[in-house]
Amino acid sequence: MQSVIEYFAAHNINDFVFIPNPGNAGDSLINAATFQVFDVAGLNYEVHSSRKLRKAIRAGKSLDALKGRIVVLGGGGAFTSNYTYSSTLIQAIHREVKQLVLLPCTVEGHETLLQSLGSNVTIFCRENMSLAHVQKQCNGPEILLHHDMAFSLNVALLLAQPDSGLGLRKRLRLYFRKRAMDALRQKCGTAELNAFRLDVEACGREIPPNNKDLSKLFSMGTQTREENFTAAKNLLLQVNMFDHIKTNRLHVGIASYLLGKRVEFHANSYFKNRAVYELSIEGRDPGGLVNFVVNSNS
Repeated sequence: MQSVIEYFAAHNINDFVFIPNPGNAGDSLINAATFQVFDVAGLNYEVHSSRKLRKAIRAGKSLDALKGRIVVLGGGGAFTSNYTYSSTLIQAIHREVKQLVLLPCTVEGHETLLQSLGSNVTIFCRENMSLAHVQKQCNGPEILLHHDMAFSLNVALLLAQPDSGLGLRKRLRLYFRKRAMDALRQKCGTAELNAFRLDVEACGREIPPNNKDLSKLFSMGTQTREENFTAAKNLLLQVNMFDHIKTNRLHVGIASYLLGKRVEFHANSYFKNRAVYELSIEGRDPGGLVNFVVNSNS
């Protein structure tokens, strides 16, 4: 499996535009790890806001700042049928840019768009089910397999980062959400945390009491590196307070794995969690700390 940095070196990718994947604190964990990897490699890149690009696309404006450039899109789960962000952006720019690189992502659906992509596109899939889907639909793009970028995270370096880049409203939100977690620990202790998602990928399961959807709770924005580092750091800090994590949030599961926690890792509403677990955790967890829980949607 060729690493992202090995791929960049082989293709002389250095001066490029990086667009972090939007989303919650789990996406921030991906983005923070990606920034770390780029920085260690000494790459030269500009960060462009996905929010501004989406506004420009909705307004029908030309994305001149990306034309003829190498554009790298942050990885994650936004290129699936539940979401429109990745497909809308890829559709808008793939013919205009010199090269488009999708960092490790889950890909599901979007067959027509995949079939339209050319040889200037590279797609890193973060598990084998996405890889098979993309290989079936695509003719032109280079298609590669790579672990989710969060597995490349330097945990100690991230935890040493100061909280920064937040406006007053987000600083207050972070303060009160930390207090809510402190209150939960005082009430229930630190033996176990339920951190199940409450959105479209929740599987419709019964949510246990005292549940805290950490990925949503500690979402602080993904537009800048500072927002990403602050959200990702605080996600790790909260996970690290507990001994046993039960979750169907992929990056709460990954954060728990990176911190050496005992994890009851549940499926989400489609194959994503199971497929990432099978590629990147199963067989690489010598302590047997991560137990994947299969359900009818997995």
